[in-house]
Amino acid sequence: MSRAKKKYTFEKEVNEKIAGTKHSLDTTDPREAIRVLNTGETKRIEPKKREVPITVKLNKRSQYKSPYVTRSGRTVINPKRYLHAVVNKIDYNDPGWIKSMNAELEKFRSKDVYEEVPIPTGVKPISMGWVHTEKIDSLKGVVRKSRCVVHGNRQKEKLDYDPFSVSSPVIDLVTIRLLTIIGCELGMTIQHLDVESAYLNASITHSNPIYVFPPKSVPLKKNHCWLLKRSVYGLKQSGFEWYHTIKRVLEDIGFNQVLHNDGLFHIEYEEGSVIYLGLYVDDILMVGSSQKVIDNFVDQLRDHFEVKVFGEISNYLGIEFRKTESGYILSQEKFLKKLLKDFKLDDSYGKNIPWIPNDKYEKVAIIRENVNPENDFEKVPNETLLDPDAKKLYQSGVGSLLWAATNTRPDISVVVNSLGSKSANPNVHDYEKLIYCLRYIKNSMGYHIEYKRNRLNIPPKSFVIECFSDASFAPGLDRKSISGTLIYVNGNLVQWATKKQTVIAQSSAACEMLALNYTMLKAIEIKNNLMDLGFEVGKIHCHQDNQAVIKVLRNNYCHPHRPIDICYKFLRQLINDKVFSISYVKTNDNYADCMTKCLSRAKFKAFVEGMIKRLDLEDNQTSIQNAITAE
Repeated sequence: MSRAKKKYTFEKEVNEKIAGTKHSLDTTDPREAIRVLNTGETKRIEPKKREVPITVKLNKRSQYKSPYVTRSGRTVINPKRYLHAVVNKIDYNDPGWIKSMNAELEKFRSKDVYEEVPIPTGVKPISMGWVHTEKIDSLKGVVRKSRCVVHGNRQKEKLDYDPFSVSSPVIDLVTIRLLTIIGCELGMTIQHLDVESAYLNASITHSNPIYVFPPKSVPLKKNHCWLLKRSVYGLKQSGFEWYHTIKRVLEDIGFNQVLHNDGLFHIEYEEGSVIYLGLYVDDILMVGSSQKVIDNFVDQLRDHFEVKVFGEISNYLGIEFRKTESGYILSQEKFLKKLLKDFKLDDSYGKNIPWIPNDKYEKVAIIRENVNPENDFEKVPNETLLDPDAKKLYQSGVGSLLWAATNTRPDISVVVNSLGSKSANPNVHDYEKLIYCLRYIKNSMGYHIEYKRNRLNIPPKSFVIECFSDASFAPGLDRKSISGTLIYVNGNLVQWATKKQTVIAQSSAACEMLALNYTMLKAIEIKNNLMDLGFEVGKIHCHQDNQAVIKVLRNNYCHPHRPIDICYKFLRQLINDKVFSISYVKTNDNYADCMTKCLSRAKFKAFVEGMIKRLDLEDNQTSIQNAITAE
């Protein structure tokens, strides 16, 4: 029978001060006024209005068992000081916030957003409120913004909105990187612009009128309310209305929406100039042949919206772009530095790999205590669960790392995948893994994705898609395998993924087949986008280190498990239709291996350099050339 899990808490009665730290904790924080006794009962301690040195009960074996204390004891994590852009309470007498709110109301009046009308009989208007944000932006400086928003959670389905008219398509991160690669290969200009107060430009098309009460600070006649004429932030249908508004404008200008991506548009002028445009709500990414055609498009767009042009791209959706002689470098250094600062690790030491060495949390053997299905979690040295505050801090850190891993840091995908699987009930050992990964970020801050033109010496306007696929067979107790995917376009890494398979494969060949199927689906999406934009794309070429998979795909075979059999037949049909080709690559040369499991330090470093810098494999040059020349 498994042991009962006990909530992990923090003891303030401590006899040992943290060495080498100047940090102190404000004991007025009510979360720090709870002491959990060994019996599990809680007792309220009246807060003292003074700062006291932080002390913790240290363990002889390890000094960082507390989620607030690092191994060296040199720094402390305080969730109270975790920074957010949203300001919960403001001083309404502050001239800065008054100016911000008046500016928002002026936009409402100038765009004819509402009409003040008597409250109709039998109608209960929806309330509105203010959302205040304050942040520092590298492009916009210090931004203090007030949004007048509708409490959309009080809308009634079918009465206030159509449930089938709420989605708002946007480009994904892969498309952003793909547009960057296109700009690099063709030597085009990449620029960024923003539509101000985007939602207020869209009219409400729902048949039923929407009545709202403005925020209490806004003057209003007695027994009156607002009848909304345009979409307002907070309405469930606002994103949908805005997307179709800007789509109509772009189509009137002459843009065509691609078939396979609702957020991607392109236009070709008579003189041969082109613009490729990616739409992410109100942030527009433009790839143009010249500055002249971009300026012409911006002038046309200004006839419909207020547009702010940031010029040559330097920051888009938090991703930093740096132009080089042969392309662009994508990184998130500022974001990661802020993350380390929030965790008080900006001055700490770093690590060379993102996972704890010799830590058995990837390959788990079946032991007697793990048989109980109600406790299907990995047995680790310390199973003590984090308390609610530490749990939120853990989830916030994992979410930030996930954003970095999906944007510019494929080297931490495996660790983030493992940490994310524990977000529901993280324990102390999981928190140690998180801190260890953050220390690796500290030591590898310079890692980035670099895109260069003409890596493969191919003809202009031609693109080659190359893939690496791998899988780790049944590493966890749930026995679901891990898929690893790397996809390159003209030698530039455009997509990567570490994904737990949804089907339990019964052999290594079966799990490799599922991973290959996922890789091919993603590669075909990229190929479709390129072909929709008018580019020539050769046969997709994939590298695989499982010879059984290659032999099966070249012969007729049926698998008793239906989902896997579907993958077999789908991939074999793609090969017969000459959509993709597959070749064997040694395991030590399969870059996707580092996307499926934790490797040794030396192997990890070599794989990361090969994966990010795309070091071409000598034994694959022939197959690559075959893919280039394929029909």
